[in-house]
Amino acid sequence: ECVACAPGSYKVALSSDACGLCPINSYNPSAGSSSFADCRTCGSGGVTDAAGSTSSEACKCSSSTYNVVASSGASSCRACPVGATCSDQSCALAKSGFSCAVAGRRANAIVGNWTKNIATGEYELVSCPAGYSKVTTTEESFDQSAFNHDVQRCVQCISLIEYILHPNTDSCWPCPAGLVCYGTAEYTVRVANSTWVADGAVLRLEGCPLGYRKVNSSDAAQECATCGAGTECTAEDCTECVACAPGSYKVALSSDACGLCPINSYNPSAGSSSFADCRTCGSGGVTDAAGSTSSEACKCSSSTYNVVASSGASSCRACPVGATCSDQSCALAKSGFSCAVAGRRANAIVGNWTKNIATGEYELVS
Repeated sequence: ECVACAPGSYKVALSSDACGLCPINSYNPSAGSSSFADCRTCGSGGVTDAAGSTSSEACKCSSSTYNVVASSGASSCRACPVGATCSDQSCALAKSGFSCAVAGRRANAIVGNWTKNIATGEYELVSCPAGYSKVTTTEESFDQSAFNHDVQRCVQCISLIEYILHPNTDSCWPCPAGLVCYGTAEYTVRVANSTWVADGAVLRLEGCPLGYRKVNSSDAAQECATCGAGTECTAEDCTECVACAPGSYKVALSSDACGLCPINSYNPSAGSSSFADCRTCGSGGVTDAAGSTSSEACKCSSSTYNVVASSGASSCRACPVGATCSDQSCALAKSGFSCAVAGRRANAIVGNWTKNIATGEYELVS
């Protein structure tokens, strides 16, 4: 006499075969089953110890899930959130102390503060420690209130690359070029006396010290930058380097202002990046001050006199010995070719001096 297939098994056709067991992770409470469909799956995350189970009570939550009991009393297996999944893919929320065991090491608790939602029975990530960003929505979601149980995790911000001001509301932000970030709200400024302020989740560059230009084309690009050779930033709240003015120069990238060409020289060009651009006045030529911008600022020193050749060329000529006064000034540059002596009447130099028309120089005739 043929007997009905026992609970936990089935047979679909006339044959001499014995009834087959329902596969692992399923169960069948009925006898005489003639369809594989009578083998009911345990549901999301549910597993059995062996094939041929006869009751839903044989279904248990797998190591990668945890048991959820809602306020209605309904029980189910829930996929483990990313932030509570251990390296061996087991779920820390199903373990004592929410800890992950690592071979050869003491078990470590998962990151963050997790609490159970009384209504759903699911665990929710409430907060993350400093240096971590709390993620509870999918990256593709533009609605930050669109909670997603499975993606919950605390993401650590990368030291020297990122920072975060408010772990439970902010994302990890790229570290601005003008800061050294430590993956938390702590940072160090690269340029002393630069000022930064928190603007919501982002650090903003507010001001730079004199000599630096403020760069804020993007959050990550923010910095106090130096000006290159031939340029400077001397205005308050400078955002653009300007060329060195005529009469000055700057040879390298720095926060320094352009330097004045020294006395007895001049520079008619703007944006000079070499000291060689400061042209000397020539033999005997002097200026009243540094930073001259034209050759017209060059005058003959008191120990020389101005020579204008028939070609029109002008220069300073050293004073002949016989025309040099006791104070080393040149009498040929003075009215009456005279030397003034303190407390006495000015005396003319000795001899008859005339100008050579071709060279413009004075010559002693007699």
